[in-house]
Amino acid sequence: MHIYCYTGVMFMNKAYILIILLFMPFLTAMPVSPSTSLIVNPSHDSAYIQDLIDNVVEDGGTIYFEPGTYYVNLGIGIVDPVNRSFALVGAGEGATILYSNLPNEIITDIGNGVHVTTIKGFTMMNEHGAIFTNGTSTVITNCTFIGIGSSPGSAICNAGTSSPIITDCMFINNSNYNGGAICNGGSSPIITNCVFYGNTGYSGGAIYNELASPVITNCTFTGNSAQTGSAIFNDVNSNSQVTNCILWNDIGTEIYNNAGSST
Repeated sequence: MHIYCYTGVMFMNKAYILIILLFMPFLTAMPVSPSTSLIVNPSHDSAYIQDLIDNVVEDGGTIYFEPGTYYVNLGIGIVDPVNRSFALVGAGEGATILYSNLPNEIITDIGNGVHVTTIKGFTMMNEHGAIFTNGTSTVITNCTFIGIGSSPGSAICNAGTSSPIITDCMFINNSNYNGGAICNGGSSPIITNCVFYGNTGYSGGAIYNELASPVITNCTFTGNSAQTGSAIFNDVNSNSQVTNCILWNDIGTEIYNNAGSST
């Protein structure tokens, strides 16, 4: 009798184990439900973050990045038809760091004017650019860009019909052939309350514009250098509006207008 009961228990235990093993792949592969508020930490790689952007975060939602350094080994892409507006929010400048040595930007935001991405509270470091926008109205605020340089370069590159809003950001020691800190091609960015220090380029130490119409207000440019336009280089019919800005101690002509451009 005792042997029979013992054997029955063993049989039941084996049955439970078999059931768990059979259903384990389904349990581990269960998708995360859509959510308006998500939290990531430095142990999450860029593939995980990309999946949240593509499949999980809802319109009007936020992905919060806890303090620490994130090694963005694949880049983060926000590309239509995502058709959802959401925010990527760090813990503040110097607290949440996005780092990469990829030959492309850390964050790419491409769209058709439908979605708006907010990027807030990060420090970004990369050899080849931090943010690329095209056809979007990306909001970039309270971010610091340090030591970003070489092709494709520029801490922020705005192309096509993009009209990003860049506020309360710092651009320090970035470098690129055209625009060490920001390169605008055909875009209309609004740049407010930003500091540009120690950025270098051949044309435009801090900002380069081509067929672009930036509105630059309450910004400080100091210690930037370039062959022409140590602070701002306007090229090919660009029209820059520069209001209430400080341009001081930049090396060379601080604002240079070329090929039908104006300031």
